[in-house]
Amino acid sequence: MSNLPFTFDCHCHLLPGVDDGSQHTEESISILRMMAEKGIKRVALTPHINPDIFRSDELSTIDNYFNFYGKIPKEIKEAVQITIGAEYMVIPGLEGKDPVNMLKFTEGKILIEMSYYFPSSNIGDAIFRINSSGLKPVIAHPERYLYYSDNLEKFDEMYNLGCEFQLNLLSTSGAYGEESVKIMKYLMDKGWYTYVGSDTHTYSHFKRIMSLDIDRDIADKVAEIMQKNVPAGAHQ
Repeated sequence: MSNLPFTFDCHCHLLPGVDDGSQHTEESISILRMMAEKGIKRVALTPHINPDIFRSDELSTIDNYFNFYGKIPKEIKEAVQITIGAEYMVIPGLEGKDPVNMLKFTEGKILIEMSYYFPSSNIGDAIFRINSSGLKPVIAHPERYLYYSDNLEKFDEMYNLGCEFQLNLLSTSGAYGEESVKIMKYLMDKGWYTYVGSDTHTYSHFKRIMSLDIDRDIADKVAEIMQKNVPAGAHQ
């Protein structure tokens, strides 16, 4: 992992106490410090926006971000550019949300996800609505949607509607099983991954990710995605 050009973590849950990620400011700061030590230059905090579970919205997320940002030591902020985004669960009604007001993890890009247990019935409408606004939907960790492993054409449909895909680093280890690897390699072969994220939730989780020994047959492809992983601007 240390030889890969991972400088932009576009997906992590380090905004403390707001979802199923880091619960304490001290843990989040420790993870950010380790990220800086590992050569990561930019981090987008992407807490879940899923009102059914976390009761979060854009305004509360921004307030929580600025409260947390003020507690981050100066030396970490000088080493790492820290911005705020979000990971939107595609639930009923999301397709009617104005994408302009949604939090972008980087300029012009909105991170969306589905349940690990069943697809979102409105995923196509959500992708179309975001894309039609001039923004780009990026589907988080598609390799974890195992219900598509025998129906890979669903990813073709999503791609053709105008979405991009984000790879979770832990997926490269085969941590989620053969079906996940099948999906990952399909999307890699298509060249459809445009971002790589850690999806870090805890300190131990990030340490595990940083110690990954990625198979040689995909390491070059992961590195290539990472090299394209540096966007032109930031939404803050």
